[in-house]
Amino acid sequence: MTVPTLVVHPTADTEIRRHQATEIAAAFGADGVTYLEVPGAPHYLNGHRRAALDQVVEWLRRRVP
Repeated sequence: MTVPTLVVHPTADTEIRRHQATEIAAAFGADGVTYLEVPGAPHYLNGHRRAALDQVVEWLRRRVP
C-alpha cells in the first residue's frame, strides 16, 4: 500500500498501550507510516485535542501542497 498513513497514540490511553499502538502502526505494511504520540492524553484525547490536531495538521501540511 502506498497511501500515507498516520497513527496518533494518546500516551495515557488505558485501552491501547504504547506497545500495541506501535505494533498497529507496523502492521499497516504501508510505505510512509507515521507514528505520533500525544503525551499525557487519555483515550478520547480529552484536554489534548488541540495538541493532537496540531500534529495532524502539520503532518498534512507536509503532504498536501
